[in-house]
Amino acid sequence: MLGEQYPKAATLKDGRNVVIRPLTRNDFDQLYSFFQALPEEDRLFLRHDVTDPEPHTRGRIALRTWNTSLAYDTFRVWKVLGAK
Repeated sequence: MLGEQYPKAATLKDGRNVVIRPLTRNDFDQLYSFFQALPEEDRLFLRHDVTDPEPHTRGRIALRTWNTSLAYDTFRVWKVLGAK
């Protein structure tokens, strides 16, 4: 079962220590920040503009829906904590 395996501590090749765990519904703000930090040319491949600051736009709704509809039996999304 997924919850039994994570979170996991790991050390990156550069020596930084991180914690790896599944993405949760509480990670929306960090997920939004992640997409904001992506270069615009990388975001061109997304179906919607998930970086739009307006909360009721198609992109923000898509991001919130994706973040609250996590189906770990179908796919897994991981969050790495501590790597900066």
